Amino acid sequence: MYSFLLFQVLENRTAASRQEMDMLETLEELRELNSRHAKVDHQAMLKLNADYIKKQKQRQEEEDDELVRSVQGKILYSNYYKELKCWLI
Repeated sequence: MYSFLLFQVLENRTAASRQEMDMLETLEELRELNSRHAKVDHQAMLKLNADYIKKQKQRQEEEDDELVRSVQGKILYSNYYKELKCWLI
């Protein structure tokens, strides 16, 4: 009977130690997570996002302008060709 009680006490200590180690591990994970979030500079992220959007809009406008110039060039060339054809006929 006495040995049974000793084993019961030992099992209880082992379970308590395991639970304490799990709690410490969870606490460490939370500390790491908090430290990662603490390093995030939200203002800098917002500025980077705004700069990215600005560059995207600028690039899109440049592409649109290039398309317009391309179409205008074709129209001008077409008109020039028509006038030249009229002169030759």
